[in-house]
Parts: sequence; structure tokens; C-alpha cells
Amino acid sequence: AKKYVEAGMLVVDGQVQGKKTDCHKAAVCGDTVGDPFKDTSGPALNILIKLMTRFAFVLAPLFDDAWEHFWVGLILLAVAMIIVALTYVVVLTKKEEEKEETVKAEDVTEPIA
Repeated sequence: AKKYVEAGMLVVDGQVQGKKTDCHKAAVCGDTVGDPFKDTSGPALNILIKLMTRFAFVLAPLFDDAWEHFWVGLILLAVAMIIVALTYVVVLTKKEEEKEETVKAEDVTEPIA
């Protein structure tokens, strides 16, 4: 978007928006925020996409047009939901423990010398 604005190709209400405009400032801000996100999330999403694709190819033969094995999908869904719920409980429990430790640390007062 930044290059698009800098090239003078952005037209808003009949006016060309180029450098030193609010549109350019917003594009620069978006570019500054977006580049690190792109650089860090891209590799992670690549792994996730590969994993999902392999998982789908391995399980594809189980799901044919006759719906004879639909129950396999229901079992997988139930297992996935249980895993997500357990993960949520573990993370929530850890956060509560950290809060309690923080409160205990704040309650401790230093001895007066």
C-alpha cells in the first residue's frame, strides 16, 4: 500500500494522495507494523498448512461419498474438542496461579531497618 500511495496512484474524492499526506502516514504505519508480523507469522502458518494438508490426505479415504464412516469424523471432533478444553483449563489455571503469586509477592513488606 505504501508503494501504491507513493506512486501517486491513490485517488480519494478526486484528489491524488501522495507523499506527506495522511494516507501516506497511515500506509507507512501499516507497513511498519505489518512487516514484522509477516516475517514471524509466515513460517508458523506454513507449518500449520502443511500439517493440516497431510492430516486431510491421510484421513481422506475414510470419508467417501457413501458416508459409511462418518462416525470417525465425530470421534476426531470430540477428541479435538477435549484437547482444546483441557488446554484452556491448563492455561487458565496457570494464569490464576501467577496472579496469586503476584498478590502474595505484593503483600510481603520489607522490614524496616
